[in-house]
Amino acid sequence: MSPQPGQSGSSPQAGGADAIHSRGGAKGLISPAFLTSRIKGCTNEEGLMALVGEHGSSFNFIHAATALNHAAHLYTEGARVQPEFVKRLVEVAQQHVQQMRPRELANTALALADLGHQDAAFMGELVQAAKLQLHRFNPQDVSNMALALANHGHKDAAFMGALLEAAKPQLRSFTPQGLANTAWAMGNLGHVNPDFTNALVQAAKLQLGRFKPQELSNMAWALATLGHVDSAFMRALVQAAKLKLGSFTPQALANTAWAMGNLGHVNPDFTNALVQAAKLQLGRFKPQELANTAWALATLGHVDAAFMRALVPAAKLQLGSFNLQNLANTAWALATLGHKDTDFMRALVQAAKLQLGSFNPQDVANTAWALAALDEQNAKWVPALIEHAAAAANDFTLSELRQLFQFFQWLDT
Repeated sequence: MSPQPGQSGSSPQAGGADAIHSRGGAKGLISPAFLTSRIKGCTNEEGLMALVGEHGSSFNFIHAATALNHAAHLYTEGARVQPEFVKRLVEVAQQHVQQMRPRELANTALALADLGHQDAAFMGELVQAAKLQLHRFNPQDVSNMALALANHGHKDAAFMGALLEAAKPQLRSFTPQGLANTAWAMGNLGHVNPDFTNALVQAAKLQLGRFKPQELSNMAWALATLGHVDSAFMRALVQAAKLKLGSFTPQALANTAWAMGNLGHVNPDFTNALVQAAKLQLGRFKPQELANTAWALATLGHVDAAFMRALVPAAKLQLGSFNLQNLANTAWALATLGHKDTDFMRALVQAAKLQLGSFNPQDVANTAWALAALDEQNAKWVPALIEHAAAAANDFTLSELRQLFQFFQWLDT
């Protein structure tokens, strides 16, 4: 992560053998350590930009990495950091990649992600340099590098495999955040490695009591995304999560529910507690979080009419922002749970009609089946849905074709 700001100095100090020259030449000497502290002490982009302008040509690899990390820190704290300045910092860092140690390589990669700076070529340079030093990566370096790769969407299966291989003997030394971030990165990159995931899960199990809400949610989401089923671990995870549900964000609640549904992990007691925690925050749920929560409850067979009566109005207010999958999943969830709300379904149908041309086969099948299951008649909507279904007939799975068959049976009644 980005280094925390340090104390800024008031003036350059002349050093001995470890002094470096400023851009002005031998008259402007400043010690490397003092220059690092000045970089960390900058409180805004202007100060950091001025420092880079004055001393950038004399930066070493630590200064280059620290400057990028501090820019990322300022940015995540809400300060303005202009893209052109980030490019300048990248240019400086590129000159020192080969000298960077694991810490600087991982932190530089993560800083780029935090700044939202996409540079595949530079990421490639960092990865190539990291390959030569994987044996020196510590747990923090591993999790930061994995997180950076995921945030960049930089897929390099061979490097990721080597990175995890280097991490495996160190898993017991990972922090909860490091374990959760590594798992999340694997899920985000679609990097399936059952052997490593088993080892990671065992290491995480020893520390579940220390996991924060977001870390618990990220771990559950990652396992579900990777299709890694470990019922014993999930039982331990939800037990730890239950004690902290009051501190879960809407995203964490929705992701945990989605993970349980995806993994088929049925735990009515925990789901009841999660639903109660979610009910208090439904007004803050985003469209995908509402849809995923509804989908998860339906998948788990968890019927809670009172909660659904609260979720539906919250969803109705945001239907214009629902994407097709959100709309189809919500319709499918209502039908599966037997929750009939004609006014809401009419509003959902209207929102879906505007996006009909982008429906995929699964969306078509789920929505058609939901209309039939809830007996929702809509003369203007049904013909368009039939036409779209016919156009994509060869793309449906057997399960989706069964749903459509039920839909057509309903039309004939």
